[in-house]
Amino acid sequence: MAETPPPGTDQLHEILLSHLTTPALLLDEGSHFVSFNDAAARLFGLTTEEMRAQLWAGVDAHLTLMAWKQNWKKLLRADSLVYETDVVTSTDLLRPVRVHLSLLDARLALVELTDLISVTTAQDQLNAISEVARAGYFSYNLIDGSWTVSKTARALTGLPDEVEDLPEAIAYFRSVMAPADWNKIEQQTAETLTAPGGFNHSIRLERADGTTSLQVLGTSVGNALHVTHLFGSVREAGQTIVTNQQSISGELARFSIDEARDMIFWTRPNGTFSYVNQSAADTLKYDRQHLEGGPITLIAPYFNDEVRTEFWDRLRRERVFAAEYDLVGSGGERFPISATINYLRFGDEEYACSFCRDVSQQKIRDKRRALVEFTIDRSRDMIVWVRSDNVVHSANATFLRRTGFPRQEVEGQDVLGFFPDLNEDTLDRIRQKLSHGGQVIEEFRTRLSNGATLPTQLTVDRLTYEEQDYLCMYLRDWRVKKERDTIINLSKAALDSATDCIVWLEEDLTIRYINQTLLQLVGGQDTDWLGLPYKRLFRHLSKSDIADGATLEFPIVVRGGATRQLELKCDRLELREHRYYALVGRDVTERLDKQRELEAAMEEVRRLKDKFEAENVTLREEISTGYSMSNIITVSPKYRPVLEKVVQVADVNTTVLINGETGTGKELLAQSIHQLSDRSEKPLIKINCAVLPENLIESELFGHEKGAFTGAVKQKKGRFELADGGTLFLDEVGEMPLDLQAKLLRVLQEDEFERVGGTTTIKVDVRLIAATNRNLEDMVAEGRFRADLYYRLNVFPITNMPLRDRPEDIPVLVEFFAKKFAKRQGKDIKRISTPDMKALQNYRFPGNIRELENLVERAVVLCRSETLSIPLDKQRSAAPAPAEFLTFEAIQRQHIIAALKQTNGRITGPKGAGVLLGLNDRTLMSKMRKLDIQKREYIV
Repeated sequence: MAETPPPGTDQLHEILLSHLTTPALLLDEGSHFVSFNDAAARLFGLTTEEMRAQLWAGVDAHLTLMAWKQNWKKLLRADSLVYETDVVTSTDLLRPVRVHLSLLDARLALVELTDLISVTTAQDQLNAISEVARAGYFSYNLIDGSWTVSKTARALTGLPDEVEDLPEAIAYFRSVMAPADWNKIEQQTAETLTAPGGFNHSIRLERADGTTSLQVLGTSVGNALHVTHLFGSVREAGQTIVTNQQSISGELARFSIDEARDMIFWTRPNGTFSYVNQSAADTLKYDRQHLEGGPITLIAPYFNDEVRTEFWDRLRRERVFAAEYDLVGSGGERFPISATINYLRFGDEEYACSFCRDVSQQKIRDKRRALVEFTIDRSRDMIVWVRSDNVVHSANATFLRRTGFPRQEVEGQDVLGFFPDLNEDTLDRIRQKLSHGGQVIEEFRTRLSNGATLPTQLTVDRLTYEEQDYLCMYLRDWRVKKERDTIINLSKAALDSATDCIVWLEEDLTIRYINQTLLQLVGGQDTDWLGLPYKRLFRHLSKSDIADGATLEFPIVVRGGATRQLELKCDRLELREHRYYALVGRDVTERLDKQRELEAAMEEVRRLKDKFEAENVTLREEISTGYSMSNIITVSPKYRPVLEKVVQVADVNTTVLINGETGTGKELLAQSIHQLSDRSEKPLIKINCAVLPENLIESELFGHEKGAFTGAVKQKKGRFELADGGTLFLDEVGEMPLDLQAKLLRVLQEDEFERVGGTTTIKVDVRLIAATNRNLEDMVAEGRFRADLYYRLNVFPITNMPLRDRPEDIPVLVEFFAKKFAKRQGKDIKRISTPDMKALQNYRFPGNIRELENLVERAVVLCRSETLSIPLDKQRSAAPAPAEFLTFEAIQRQHIIAALKQTNGRITGPKGAGVLLGLNDRTLMSKMRKLDIQKREYIV
């Protein structure tokens, strides 16, 4: 024998030997040894070097060269050969083996050897242990249905040796066991075969030779899906199991649980391990010796004294329970486990036997499955799974919710009962089509629980699950699509009957749609034009002209060769990431002809205009260059942001606070907001808080009941009631008394109030607009205006500009007022003095637009010609600075102090300041408090 493989040996064979874990050799046709693996050397009891020094002769004591050649011929015909023989070990002992010959090529064979001693030894040892311990064992393999009962177990139970069939054995035990014992064993065995666990029962057997009491212990193990093996032991009642730090029971119990795939722990009440099986040690990456006898907190840090006490109290009470825990491996990794804990007691010793299964992968699968089920049940599509016999296997929650059927009336029912348009022939056609791949998409009606039907789009897929074929039906509510189709058809009919010319272009500017009105001009059918470039229809239109928002005017050649003029508005639309251009307009030929006829007449207008400009007068046509909202006249770009705010806030119900000097037109802004809002059809109720007596403001706002106060002879509705559904405008809101401000705040927050003297709560829907010429923030700081009311009013502030900040509006306003008052007085004013207009534009107008209006009205009254002169007196033209102009409150304060000085500080009575000022005594005192008039200011 050569020490190295013969020349030409394929290196793949060497790789094959190195990867085999069983003893293996390579032999050639002449039985010459070629190569071997380490397992083969160990089988013969030789080292690798010793193995290389041996010849093939003597490896098989019963194999001659003649026999080898005969086996080689058989191997050439069958490619493999199996037989049993003996091999001679290094100590000259014969070792029984099973030989498996496999032909690798025409000159080389692979020899695999199976040691038969290891197969038989374990069984013999178990039987020997059973006889010594008088404890028999049994096992049941759920995978292949095989079962084993040891000789000792047969002897203890009296099971005859000739009973080899499992049903016969079950019939025997049922006949010799008391019914109560049999029921316990049968129930516990069924539960143990369903999920890993154990049982321990004392039973009595009524045998022919007398009554025997036995103790039966069993446990089951399995994988992540199901139980695979059941192991158990049978011993005479009264035997005890010896336990210590190294062992839980005898060798039989150790064999059963050491080989279990589940993690098994035996623990004591003091929180230490009595036993840990190999699966637990391997999973947690610990040595068993390190765990056994050690504290549980090694793998369960949370298992402190308090937790341990609760654990054992529960275990002693319930005897067995299931729970989930997290275990920590030696490397700190966490293992979620599902545990079944059993209470065992042997004499004075208590044990908790825990069968634990790593459920980390199961939790992942459960989470994934729950997520899939959650997604399917919340799908907007209805989904139904149908078996090959046309019976509904399952349906998602959307199908049950949309159809109204309970699940028990759907699953297990004939699918044809839910689809009036389906029959067996249609389903056969669908299955045949799906067998060639792809999907089936059709429209069918789906029956609802109330007898109605729902139009649906049915998409069918074919799938195979656990060797079962299913049709997976996706149903989509098609009502929206049907309604959309109806709307599209109606829209097309409307477009075709429209008087406007309409054409739709694709993004590449080919014709997508052309309506009948345009077809009547250009001739032909719509199919003649669809898909053509737009140039075929509009030859005078360039590509760059087609843009969003563009207005296009161009000639088009119509039937007969005539030319017509079209005016089209172009809009770009996007639908599902696809762009279209819609050109909508009309034939404006006749309008253009009339326009040309008017151009000559307009020449005369232009000539007159030039003449007026030469005379440097302001023409009324200049008003048209501005823009107006309601009665607001302006051409000032500075004023545009104010109007934009009015437009922005009009459509919402937000409270608006309009700030501005006296005479700026705050009320006009309030009218515009109301007119532009959805409340324009409802009333706009106005109230000026400055002109009403203090004791009447509450009644005016909220109304009063009959007899609420002196003079209240009948019930009266307040302004809030009258403005229900509309808008309430509170002018000069800064003049409102403090005690009334709280009541106003409540209405704004709660939309409800009571009339004065009433008890009934009245709900209103009122949009509030407030205005003031005072600085409310300063008033809040001075304590003369409630802060909470100010913040409630100041939701959307608008500051109205004074006239001096927009002088470009003065000519337009003068023209407007002059026309207004001239018409009222029957005068014909055609122009306005230019020097006077310039003077007006330089004047600061402390009274703002109201002052300008009064000036124009007086000028119209005095005017005696067609040219209006508006002279400014010297006092006005001086235009005092705004800082020197006293506010209305300051004037009131000075006037009241002067009256008090004149009456020597007397307020009430016939000679008091109230009579002098023409005010009620209480009103005067209220105003004095409001204006903070101190006694030292009027009494020297």
